[in-house]
Amino acid sequence: ATTECEAAQECYTKAVSNYDTVKASSHQQLDALKQEWRALLRMECMIKVFELPEGDRANAIDQCQLKDVAKQSDQDLALQFPVKPGKPSCQIPTDPAGSSAYKTANYNSLPAEAPAKACVASCCEQSAGVSGLDFSGLGTTPSGSWSLALNIDTNDGNVVAYPNVEFWESATGLGGASDQTSERFSRDYKDTDVFSNKEAKELLIVCHNEGKALGWRTWKLLETKTLHGWFTTGNTCSSGLDTSKRYKMADETTGGDVGHLIEWEPLIKNTHNGVDDLYVNTEMNTNDFNRLSTNRNGGYNLGSGLGTQYDANFAGNCGDTERPQADAQMRTEKYHWGSGGGIGGLIGSDHNCHGGCPWTISSGYDYDYAIFVQ
Repeated sequence: ATTECEAAQECYTKAVSNYDTVKASSHQQLDALKQEWRALLRMECMIKVFELPEGDRANAIDQCQLKDVAKQSDQDLALQFPVKPGKPSCQIPTDPAGSSAYKTANYNSLPAEAPAKACVASCCEQSAGVSGLDFSGLGTTPSGSWSLALNIDTNDGNVVAYPNVEFWESATGLGGASDQTSERFSRDYKDTDVFSNKEAKELLIVCHNEGKALGWRTWKLLETKTLHGWFTTGNTCSSGLDTSKRYKMADETTGGDVGHLIEWEPLIKNTHNGVDDLYVNTEMNTNDFNRLSTNRNGGYNLGSGLGTQYDANFAGNCGDTERPQADAQMRTEKYHWGSGGGIGGLIGSDHNCHGGCPWTISSGYDYDYAIFVQ
């Protein structure tokens, strides 16, 4: 469970990060505007020269050239930013009520004949199955004994695009994700034990927003093996990306609830390409690779999937590219991943930006994805 103190500090950290990003971007834009303004000030000065008698123009031109337009542009275009408040100070309990440490300290001494009842309060630490996700907004809850392997928070500042090999391909690496149970639905998260050792027959993906379930879908896998095994089957960053190699995980969905997800959502709903097939480390078309996707022929530069590396031929496998390298991308309505109009492709805000990333357009949706196996 997250305490109010932890929530306040997390909120502060995100707000400061957004503040710093906006401030840096504003200064870059301001520098460009000042250059334009200085040019306009000189032009204005020169235009006024021609209003003078011809004999006075030479001296006026000299004065225009000597004019300190830089100082004037600084005065005319001055940005003022509010002062950042200090981080809230409070004490986070080391063993809060409901945690496993709290239960050990307070209840382990009870006699075997009179054990404590199971904790069912909202503060109780729960890590098994889909507990911790709120399905109250949906008509169904996935049944089964699910184990959480990965969570992709598309707006936490950590990028798990295709090139993040520590997250997708390493048996023990985290790739910037958390391995703390208390953060499993509020950050990128990886349970390396489940990821590397749990032999999976089925896969469940829950689309949520900071723990509030928005939709879910399950698939029967074509082979029984670990997620680590699936994500290292082929098209890895070390072996190279091959457009002729396609890796299908499933060809049958066994259940789901699309809730109110939009039609362009890539994995749970995907109205335009279907959801029966599930691919891993596979190119869709025109060198667009996803770590997970539900189709591989979605149309020219329309995106759709988790862990993206689009136009990989421009990047030397898992190198830098101006095309979308993101946590997640919508199946867009129009070409070039939404830059041609309609809904944008980027889900959340986490992506690698190179060369101004002109083809990475925000969809305006902050969907997160929890990936379970059983």
